[in-house]
Amino acid sequence: MRRALTFALVLMVALTTALRAADEDAEEAGGFLVDLLQNTLSGDSRYIRVTGLEGALSSQARIASITVSDDDGVWLTINNAQLDWNRLALLRGRFSVNRLSAEEIIVDRRPNPVEPPADLPAPEAAPFQLPELPVAVNIDTISAGRIELGAPVVGIPAELSLEGSLLLADGALETDLNISRLDRPSDQLDLTATFGNASREISLYLLVQEDPGGLLSELLNVPDRPSLQLAVRGKGPVEDFTADLALASDGQSRLSGQVTLQGAPPPEGSDQTGNSIVFAANIAGDVTPLLATDYRAFFGPRTQLTLDGRRDPDGRVEIGAFDLASNALSLSGAVDLAAGGAPERVQIDGRIAPPEGAEVVLPLTGPRTAIRGAEVSAKIDRSVDNSWTLALSLDGLTRPGLELARAEVNGKGRLDPKPATLIDGTLSAALDGLALDDPALASALGESVALDGAFALLEGGILVLDRLALDGTDYAAELAGRVDGLTAGFQLDGTAEITASDLSRFAGLAGREIGGSAVVKVAGSGQPLGGAFDVDLDLQAEDLRSGIDQLDPLITGSTELALNARRDADGLRIERLTLDGTALTARASGDLRSDGTDVEFDARLDDLGRVVPDASGPVTASGALAEAADGVWSGQVRVNGPTQSYATFDGSLHPEGDADLTFDLTLNGIERFVTQLSGSLTSTGTAQRRDGTWTIDADAGGTAGVTAKASGTVEEATGAADVTFGARLTNLGSFVPQMPGPATVSGNVVRAASGVMTGKLRIDGPDASFAELDGTIETDGAAALTFDAALARIERFQSEISGTLTAKGEAQRSGTLWRIDSALGGPAGIDATVAGSFDQATMRADLASTGQVQLGIANRILNPRSVNGLARFDLRLAGPPALNSLSGTITTSGATVVLPNLAQTLTDVTANVALSGGQANVTASAAVRAGGRLSVSGLVSLSPPFDANLTTQLQQVVLTDNISFTTTLDGQLVYSGPLTGNGNLTGQIVFGESEINLAAASGAVGAAPIPEIDFRRYTPPPRDTRARAGLLREQSEGRGSVIGLDISLIADSRIFVRGRGVQAELGGRVQIGGTTKQLITSGQIELIRGHVNFLGRRLELTEGRVTLQGDLNPYIELKATTSTDDGEATLQILGPLSAPVIEITSSPERPTEEALAMLVFGNRFSSLSPLQIAELASQLAALNGGGPSFLDRVRERLGLATVDVGTDEEGNANLGVGTYLADDVYTDVTVNTRGETELSINLDLTDNLKVRGVVDNSGDTGFGLFFQRDY
Repeated sequence: MRRALTFALVLMVALTTALRAADEDAEEAGGFLVDLLQNTLSGDSRYIRVTGLEGALSSQARIASITVSDDDGVWLTINNAQLDWNRLALLRGRFSVNRLSAEEIIVDRRPNPVEPPADLPAPEAAPFQLPELPVAVNIDTISAGRIELGAPVVGIPAELSLEGSLLLADGALETDLNISRLDRPSDQLDLTATFGNASREISLYLLVQEDPGGLLSELLNVPDRPSLQLAVRGKGPVEDFTADLALASDGQSRLSGQVTLQGAPPPEGSDQTGNSIVFAANIAGDVTPLLATDYRAFFGPRTQLTLDGRRDPDGRVEIGAFDLASNALSLSGAVDLAAGGAPERVQIDGRIAPPEGAEVVLPLTGPRTAIRGAEVSAKIDRSVDNSWTLALSLDGLTRPGLELARAEVNGKGRLDPKPATLIDGTLSAALDGLALDDPALASALGESVALDGAFALLEGGILVLDRLALDGTDYAAELAGRVDGLTAGFQLDGTAEITASDLSRFAGLAGREIGGSAVVKVAGSGQPLGGAFDVDLDLQAEDLRSGIDQLDPLITGSTELALNARRDADGLRIERLTLDGTALTARASGDLRSDGTDVEFDARLDDLGRVVPDASGPVTASGALAEAADGVWSGQVRVNGPTQSYATFDGSLHPEGDADLTFDLTLNGIERFVTQLSGSLTSTGTAQRRDGTWTIDADAGGTAGVTAKASGTVEEATGAADVTFGARLTNLGSFVPQMPGPATVSGNVVRAASGVMTGKLRIDGPDASFAELDGTIETDGAAALTFDAALARIERFQSEISGTLTAKGEAQRSGTLWRIDSALGGPAGIDATVAGSFDQATMRADLASTGQVQLGIANRILNPRSVNGLARFDLRLAGPPALNSLSGTITTSGATVVLPNLAQTLTDVTANVALSGGQANVTASAAVRAGGRLSVSGLVSLSPPFDANLTTQLQQVVLTDNISFTTTLDGQLVYSGPLTGNGNLTGQIVFGESEINLAAASGAVGAAPIPEIDFRRYTPPPRDTRARAGLLREQSEGRGSVIGLDISLIADSRIFVRGRGVQAELGGRVQIGGTTKQLITSGQIELIRGHVNFLGRRLELTEGRVTLQGDLNPYIELKATTSTDDGEATLQILGPLSAPVIEITSSPERPTEEALAMLVFGNRFSSLSPLQIAELASQLAALNGGGPSFLDRVRERLGLATVDVGTDEEGNANLGVGTYLADDVYTDVTVNTRGETELSINLDLTDNLKVRGVVDNSGDTGFGLFFQRDY
């Protein structure tokens, strides 16, 4: 309501001002005044609208409607306002109004606070002037038929009416005001007050009353909102006046008392004329029911104010005694003031102490404030001496966000110590135990702050500060100077010094990690009210830190800043501004005036590499800014950098707003910033402003293989814009090696005056690859976007697939909700869709994705392993963008996995991965190509460290390397724990019938292992080959993760070892424990039965075992022992399965050939025939997998097909040879040591039918017909 009346009065003043400038045409004046009022009264965040102005030049003006609004809308409306006034009275210095009224005033809410303007002041200083005030106001009638207050104004809605009058002229005051609530007729305010200097009569009547829940109880936040009654009545001459005051709530008296004025003769012995006025006041009561609970202890059941004093005709005032007392407060004293208001005697003593408990809450607005105690004492007595003292202390202040252990203020000095000095003295203040919840403010202030200084107040209101020092932790300030009085515009002269030894204390307040130390010295003079100053500033700093990575390297070490500036009626003159630092130096000077400005500057950075690591070398900058007398601004800036790079800017700005700007840029050695390019980049352009529209045109080029162009217009008033741009890169392969060739970008962005934005963007790359984006964004944030893209020859990125990958779709935004519909297609069976919605406000999604993809797309990553098949997925993201919100399935069937490292191939791979609640439920099975089947099932967490509980089942899985071993596996393995490591693998594997082929394991050709090759250096192609083969191991840091092992290998029987004459069966169990870093094995596979055939002699195996070494490599041990008359001979086959060896020993110990003869023939070596020795050598070579034997060399030299040396059942040696007589005729001859000879002939009649005949030296013959068929 007060704001509305204020605007109404301002409106009247504006009318009178406008009338003086208006012509006699009322209609034109009305339009002129409407514009004047709206433009003059409107301001930042305040908008005035006047409609229906009539009678602009008459004595009776009417306005249909006035609205006042801010950024949130209309908050004040005045309807049917009328002004009936005497225009000629203004010429006599009177504002005379017959009637000022409004039919309706609506206040919907309180206006938003208005931030002060941030505009820079004019460079010239303005002299200080006191305002001129009107001398007389006479308003016969003030009326508002209906005033509507919205609930946000005082807390509850209300409707009021106002009637009244006001006269203030010729030493007389008359006012009559009535405010009533239309919606609660019993609530009203009546005020009648009159006083006349001539009559000396006072009449005062004030009555305020309202029922429970009224405006005042709501506005004052009175507990329980009781009824309120306030009455003040008094009437009589000044020399005999009594006013009675009574305040009640709910009919109960809360506060009552009297204020009296009485005439009295002047003091004895004085020559004053007229009477003195003796005044007294006595007001007391219990106000606690009107206060919040926290405040009641402070006031208690009785609060009382008593006051006695007198005022003499010459203006002298004596307050003989005053006392203000409550439950916690005691304040008393006496004050005598001389005629001019100077204190002659002051004695004030006060104390606040908790009536009970440790603290008392102070009756202050805002957050709860409590103290443990406070004392104040002030004393002045000119009758004794001219000294004064002041002491103030406070203990245990607590307030939300603030605690203070103790505060003290002490002062002392003298009154009129010397001519022209009114008072002088010293003041000291200290804060101790300061604790703030705000960590930034607490760090800046510290726990203790002290202030100490001396001052003097001279005649004319001049204040002299000899020394004012502030001391805190790591900071201090000192001020000395002089402040002239109000009539001099508070002229300042003096010096100041601020020291901060550790600027990091203020990092929290600065909002960044600042640091270093600084000393600032200021000397000069100024006028705060007028704005004039003449100042010298000097800053010295060390090791400054700004918390800005790009700036900190420039301010390291010592930094000095000096400024000498003067501002007066002629403008602002910067005599000198210098910056000297370790890395950066700068100079500036100039004049700033309303009728012309001229400023010059230059700067140098010793090394650009401090800011841009890839660019080293000095940088210089220089420029000038000038304003001509006609108001045209012009400026030039040039920057020179390393490698002869530079940039220039030139422009002008006209008073009417037209502007012309140009720039020219050359950057050499662009490869320092963009390693994929080399050469130079140049750019030139212009920007012009005409009639509020900017036209921009820029080009870029150079030798770096990049060209670009942009042009367009921007309207300042509406924000409408139209910008077209394009760019070309000569070789995209510089950035994407797989896509050599040119690439272009083009587009257009348009913003309409309504704020709607539309745009198009297209990127074209090599081989017809492209991407397009087209869309519209509305003013309310709604958007519609479409996209279409294609990436050709995808085999350049993924060699396993070829073709073109495409993606297209659309996205629409309404409010905060995005709706998306897109599709992805391409080779390798890629076919997917993504559709759904995403709410930016709640950050929740509802997206579904379905599709399929060939698993072979991952083979490049899996190499040397490979996978083939089709995977299908059906996924949904419902909720926040997190894995916990993802659900759906991923399936595949009929896939194939090749594991060359394990010599295994998995076929018919069927898998189902169900996602839900941040977990994956995995079910998969596959057939092993060699035989059998395996399956995996369990849960895996989708969040690191990917906790899992997976079970693997083996069903008759055939494990073979197709050379040396074949086995079947059944069992179960369980992995529990994080997949990243530190889990546990447990289970049991049962081995079925297994065969170990010693002949293949240590065959004649491949028995010798390939020695380890030390690769010292190789070119990239061989390295890639070895990487794909899995032969390169990356160096890892740290211990890495380990997996605990507890696996049982069960092979109770049917582990057959064959080859090289060995026939053996083994069985047993092996336990694998420890970890993958340190294996611990126990148990072994032991011999069940077996023998070895050696040169026709069968040797029973006496020992045999297979154990697992630390690297899980099988280690085989077989032993056969025979006894002869000469002792025992032993044959051992032992070593890793991949390369076993044969050892022959004897007991007692003999040479190897002797032991071998005993083992095979039961005789010493010296007793063997030549044929036995030859056969022995041949068999030994065969067992060891050596090269051609002696008999093989005999066979080759004689051209025979076979040569065989052996013994018969009786131990007689024999020799057999055979050869082909024709392609289908084969003959062999056998001769033994007993002289017996046998000859046989074999004739192949067909592939399946053979005829054989035999004859020996005794005349025996034989004939046979044989039919054979191979399957």
